[in-house]
Amino acid sequence: MFKNFSYLIVVASLIIFASACSAADINLHVDFAYNGSSANTTGFKLYQRDPAGNTKVIAEIANPEARTYDGVISVTKGRSYYYLTAYNATEESGPSNEYPFEYIEPVTDGLPTPTVIIKFN
Repeated sequence: MFKNFSYLIVVASLIIFASACSAADINLHVDFAYNGSSANTTGFKLYQRDPAGNTKVIAEIANPEARTYDGVISVTKGRSYYYLTAYNATEESGPSNEYPFEYIEPVTDGLPTPTVIIKFN
């Protein structure tokens, strides 16, 4: 049986912008706590629900001892939601709380793009 776990999702920086485009790739850093047994857990899955309501696995963390994830993900204009589950060979836990991230297209005025950091407690 899987136990409840909590997450801290940090969106570290926007890395690619295309002018007149509604999508971008961003660096994503996730820290999380998990109270379940690593002996009964194969890993974790990070899900994204995009502004259109489509849900997909965007990362699979195949290490049951891991409590962090770093990767590049694609986001579209609007609010997306992220959540984690734990899994093993036969089952997957229920989802964590969803965490929102609002992507707003940057203004391309030649200025450096600021770093975006979002922390959820």
